[in-house]
Amino acid sequence: MMRLLLFLGLVALLYWVLSHLSRKAAMGPPPNRPTDDAPVDELVQDPVCGVYHPKRRAFRLKRNDKTYYFCSKNCLELFEKQEHGS
Repeated sequence: MMRLLLFLGLVALLYWVLSHLSRKAAMGPPPNRPTDDAPVDELVQDPVCGVYHPKRRAFRLKRNDKTYYFCSKNCLELFEKQEHGS
């Protein structure tokens, strides 16, 4: 009886491991994870909050021939308020 329970436990464990591995393989690589051949995006620092973020996703503001990059519209608006002394 003990051997049968041990055998059934091992079969259940093997089934769980194989089904878990097959689900992971079917899902493919995780999203938004760069691969070795993916180009590296340039990081820029937000002048308001100091966060570094990808340049291609940044909110931009051009003032006096200088471009500022922001991580969010909120930071851009705060920068404009500070600039105007509000």
